[in-house]
Amino acid sequence: MLPNDNALFELNCNYSFRPFGRECLQKKQIILLTLHPNSPGGVDTRVQAMSKYLSALHNVIIVRLKPPKKQFIIRLNRILEALYACLHLIRLLRDADVVISLGSIPNLLGASIARKSIVCITGSSFFSYESSLIARIYWTFILEPIYALMSTAIVPASPASLQPLLGGIMSVQGKVSEIYGFIDTQKIDSILSPGANSEILDVSGYFVFVGSLSHQKGIQELIKIYASLLYLNIPLVICGDGPLFDDCFVQCQRLSIEVLTRLSDISRRQCKSCIVFLGSVSNPIEIITNSKLLLCPYYWEGLSNTMLEGLYLNKPIIASTNPASLFLLSQLEKYDIAYGHNNWKLSLLDHPTSLKQRNQWCEKIKDYAFIDPICSSRAFIYDNFSAEKNILKWNSLILSC
Repeated sequence: MLPNDNALFELNCNYSFRPFGRECLQKKQIILLTLHPNSPGGVDTRVQAMSKYLSALHNVIIVRLKPPKKQFIIRLNRILEALYACLHLIRLLRDADVVISLGSIPNLLGASIARKSIVCITGSSFFSYESSLIARIYWTFILEPIYALMSTAIVPASPASLQPLLGGIMSVQGKVSEIYGFIDTQKIDSILSPGANSEILDVSGYFVFVGSLSHQKGIQELIKIYASLLYLNIPLVICGDGPLFDDCFVQCQRLSIEVLTRLSDISRRQCKSCIVFLGSVSNPIEIITNSKLLLCPYYWEGLSNTMLEGLYLNKPIIASTNPASLFLLSQLEKYDIAYGHNNWKLSLLDHPTSLKQRNQWCEKIKDYAFIDPICSSRAFIYDNFSAEKNILKWNSLILSC
């Protein structure tokens, strides 16, 4: 009997790790361990893609950890259910051939309980690492020793995620596998195929931001920039939810920016200067496709799925300079040397924290306001960051465990 909906974790299926038949014996039993997402995000998108492609090669289930509710803890019967859920989770992790975990808490559990564990270091983990002295102490003296001593392999989201890992009290360099982030290009192609059912109305020609409304993503700085560009009469579409959602609405009121909540409202307006808050969007591919320019003022990223998707869709991108965006730019330049110039448009600017930096963003955005540049970065993304290409590396790593 699996834990109920109020329990500490959930499975994507009722699955037993006792295989039957010769075919099952040739496959690994794999758990993808992650946190239950409050809203769609890069980690959950990656988990879904990994499950899709690895399931063709192995027996895979997803286990999502869920934080308990208050009443779950204070009532005796809930405490007993929690204990049962913990024991059930430990048994699942111990029975699996390989546990692949994503996120600090799943990584801690996977590395310390599973017989073979692969821990994936996400960008948000390192934004937390940089956020406070307590977080750095927690990483240096708890997480890093556990990763170094107990995990089987470590997979960073990008080389940017390696910097704290390789400079601590215990070296983990021998366990690092360079299998960087990827996107499901097959799924993107199916969404944009002529026979697909489009959920987006015929609205295009806007600027777009995709990400959580949080300090890490630089959303409030982007709103300040847009306030200086209202005369362009081009809307800004924001896909995402997060802790700064209400603050962003208040900021728009203070800056006299009109706010909409539906894309369809844009087509009915003569004045297009407004911000459209769409909230969490599970699949923003069509929204990015219909946009004029993708804006990514992120403070820190492991490797942005949004930027990978934008490049695959041949969209121009303006992004903040951070280790992940610098890595992407360096890979694009190497690809150009090997295969010829691909006419990609990825512009990196300093994060817009000061007035001078925001003015630089305004000037660069104006360059794209009334032109539609021809971009061709699709082949680069498919060759380097598609699930079809990277899943072979993942399979080799799993088989080596």
